[in-house]
Amino acid sequence: MYFFLWGQLKEHIYVVPLRTTEHLGAMFKADVTAVDADVIRYVRENEVRCTAFGLATNGSRLAHLL
Repeated sequence: MYFFLWGQLKEHIYVVPLRTTEHLGAMFKADVTAVDADVIRYVRENEVRCTAFGLATNGSRLAHLL
């Protein structure tokens, strides 16, 4: 779930060559604050759905991910 969001951020952050760790921090902060509220809502709702599914199936369908 959050891997999706991290993937989105990486696509924007690593477009330009990073000069320093401060530059990386500034890019990350700018991109995190620019994430659309609908994307955050989608990620959160998907996390809730996946957690509910895992609980309902007693984790049997998720065992291969552990």
